[in-house]
Amino acid sequence: MTASALALAEVLVEPAKNDSPLRFERVFRAATDSSRFTLVPVDAECARYAATLRGSFAIKLPDATVIAAAVLAQADLLLSNDRQVVRVAQDYLRAVYFDDWDPDARASD
Repeated sequence: MTASALALAEVLVEPAKNDSPLRFERVFRAATDSSRFTLVPVDAECARYAATLRGSFAIKLPDATVIAAAVLAQADLLLSNDRQVVRVAQDYLRAVYFDDWDPDARASD
């Protein structure tokens, strides 16, 4: 699994808001375990790509950054709970709305 550092921050918001330090740490440790997860830094190249996406599609900067990081990391799939992110991302890579995702389906389906 690959995600940007910004996506990791988004995932951690819910346990942080709900004052759940144990869950926060468990999610953080799972997401930063390099044997299962690759964290893509948001660097200058990613920022440049995200700015281009944001300007072209009038999407929020965090959403543009998630898409840019996925494209630059050559991700096989971008999975999102945001339909607008999926619509924009589909121009660049395979993107699926989380509720429509079948984890048992082959990548080529």
